[in-house]
Amino acid sequence: MYPEAFYTNVRTTFQKAISVARTSATTPRVLEIGAGNGHSVLDGHAYNKIGAIDLTISDVELKISPATRDKIRAQVEGSVRFVEADVDALPFESGEFDVVLSSLCLCSVRDHEKAIGEIKRVLTPSGTFGMVEHVLAEDTDKAFQISQKILSPLQQAVAGGCHLDRETGRVVEKAGFEVVNTSRYKLDDMWPVSAQLSGVYLRGGASVMMTESVEIKLTARTIRFALLASVPLLSIFQTTRTLPSMMYSILYNHVPIVHSPMFEAYLASTGFALAIGFWSSLHLLVRPKKRFDFYRKFRISGKSPTNTFEWLGLSGFKPFVDSYVPLFVYLAAIAVFHTFVRKPSLPFPHDHSLTIFRYVSEVLFGIFSYDIIFSLIHRLLHHNRVPWFIRQLHSRHHRKRAGDHDSLLPIMTVQHSWWDGFLQVLVNIIVQKFPGKHPLSKFTHNLLVTYLLVESHSGWDKLPFMSHVLFPKMLGGSVKHQRHHEDGGGDYHQFLNI
Repeated sequence: MYPEAFYTNVRTTFQKAISVARTSATTPRVLEIGAGNGHSVLDGHAYNKIGAIDLTISDVELKISPATRDKIRAQVEGSVRFVEADVDALPFESGEFDVVLSSLCLCSVRDHEKAIGEIKRVLTPSGTFGMVEHVLAEDTDKAFQISQKILSPLQQAVAGGCHLDRETGRVVEKAGFEVVNTSRYKLDDMWPVSAQLSGVYLRGGASVMMTESVEIKLTARTIRFALLASVPLLSIFQTTRTLPSMMYSILYNHVPIVHSPMFEAYLASTGFALAIGFWSSLHLLVRPKKRFDFYRKFRISGKSPTNTFEWLGLSGFKPFVDSYVPLFVYLAAIAVFHTFVRKPSLPFPHDHSLTIFRYVSEVLFGIFSYDIIFSLIHRLLHHNRVPWFIRQLHSRHHRKRAGDHDSLLPIMTVQHSWWDGFLQVLVNIIVQKFPGKHPLSKFTHNLLVTYLLVESHSGWDKLPFMSHVLFPKMLGGSVKHQRHHEDGGGDYHQFLNI
């Protein structure tokens, strides 16, 4: 038996691969290789409630009992057959399957590249390959990498040829497969096979998909270059160098509400509302005929987001409560706070001390500080040594799911216990109280933090303007946070890719 997080990853990956295949096949023909005793399928509910498929389950030596076969058949809507097959020489016709799936299989095949070549051969030209495999750890974890390479010969001897140091993702891409979605993570409960890769790939030859992938990367690079170049370019000229000071002066003199003690709370609430509305309604900007393809490319689940207008809270009493009570409680709490703690008046804009460089530095430092401080608290909320009732308060946020087979939804950003909300606001107040931080930097911080929090719960991926697509080595974004919700642990940072 493996930890639940592993079965969740298998289920998510398999269903994503099948969902992608449905664009060209109403009833996909699915081949699972290396099924072993069948429990990765059975315990993970990988084929439960996913629609009709024609499933072939194979292994070099099938060890699936008659009782387990019956349970698998009961789980699948469609035909199921069991075939003994060596991955190095699959006994199937070329192009016989729309989907090939594997979990913890390719680590043990004799010829890595030949096996992946066989997978490619039996797939249709538009076929999909989904896999969950343990792999060589990432370069950021050198110590574990070294231990994998040292232990791999012993593992091969005692675990049926299982290699600890294979780079399966690279071999799959080298064979010509095109990435739809991949995720690297570590499941400590599965040591020494804890470094794992989940991936969904197209067979190759889908030139349109490749062209679109290149276009997305080029667009992201263009946006990233514009953002990074803007600060030094604006710093060259005196007029633009002090642009933030000019903006603050306009707000100070012409926007009376900025002088209200509640302004930052109003700004954060507005930021949440705008971000939730944007990410909830994004797909409505795409023509109906093209939405299915849009979901397949950019939704983490590959499916349409459920309850598009749930965030408005108009579908019933409970949705209304979930949407608006957190807002009212937050504003009321801030109002009560300011009745006891007087907020100092905004400083008069008497000089041009807020340069573009200082402004950007303060905003970025505030966001990173918020993420790091809250990640420590977030980790404690998941720790087994923390009293159970505290963990239960946080678990309400994890129980808010869009359904077993969908991505997160933006409204889930604010669907948490009041305890969670208090901790997040407290951390934000601490960060905003850093000495010398300019009011305009604080205003911008609130807007960016609320946007990034909603984006991480959006359920979208690969859009060129998303934070983790623009800065993949720095920010983890929606994919990491989706994995945190599914696994119930790990990936404790809200934004950073640490």
